[in-house]
Amino acid sequence: MRTPGPAFTAHVASGATTLATCWRIARLDGLVLGFTDHDAALSFGGTDYVPAHGLDGGEAAHKLGPQTDTAEVVGVLHSDAIAEADILLGRYDGASVETWRVNWRDVSIRHLVRRATIGEIVRADGVFRAELRSAQQALNQPKGRIYQALCDASLGDARCGVDLDDPAYRAALSMVPLLGAILVLRALGRRGTRFERALFALFLAAMPTIYVGSCLREGSGPWLWVEIGGLVLYAGLAILGLLRTPWFLAAGIAGHGLFWDSWHYALTSYIPRWYVVGCLVVDLGFAAYAAAQVRHWRSRSRS
Repeated sequence: MRTPGPAFTAHVASGATTLATCWRIARLDGLVLGFTDHDAALSFGGTDYVPAHGLDGGEAAHKLGPQTDTAEVVGVLHSDAIAEADILLGRYDGASVETWRVNWRDVSIRHLVRRATIGEIVRADGVFRAELRSAQQALNQPKGRIYQALCDASLGDARCGVDLDDPAYRAALSMVPLLGAILVLRALGRRGTRFERALFALFLAAMPTIYVGSCLREGSGPWLWVEIGGLVLYAGLAILGLLRTPWFLAAGIAGHGLFWDSWHYALTSYIPRWYVVGCLVVDLGFAAYAAAQVRHWRSRSRS
């Protein structure tokens, strides 16, 4: 509770008071507004307080301990003061409010009752009701981060640090539908064998595009022609594996993992290392599967 000054205390003790309530509202965008429940304008502290007809302050309950004190101000919306459009746009959210008791005959005799911030604002039938929260409210706001077993960040946001636009993440996510397509083709039996071979050829031709995209995204110009050369090489192996023998597919996928992925792991920095290692594991697994399917793919192509 603030202690009034001697002049204000003496005025109250006189028994014949001429007091008015003034509210100074400072929005976060720098706009300052002054209102009073007196019938004439008042000015002090560099702020003009204009009469706000229908403006009334409620009771303020002061609590012990770290609880947030609340009060409210009720008033009629004025187009030239507090407009409903400004409230809807949130321009008064978090604004600071000073409540003064002022001797309107001599404004130098005044007392700062409380400082608060505007909390929730309710609008209905041309009337606004603004909740005033004490400075204790700032202690209830989350600050910093909570360390726990699970990450409290949202995937892909600034605190997470994972860039979901990175081609490596897109390629990793594409493995789910790829595995689903293989399972569907396996379920189709002989009818799915020819399409399965085409799917593996597409997989072999598309893998180098991830490295090309990452190289362009990170601006690693000197390596771009190397990436384009790899793209041409593995696209050629995919065509040979589709038109000639499927062994080109098995050899090409295995070579991509053993040589192309390993080379990027050792010499480049524009592709995440976790992706290179994961791609190597997937390549060897798919190459082994392709080698096991060579006989079925060849017999199906002859029929």
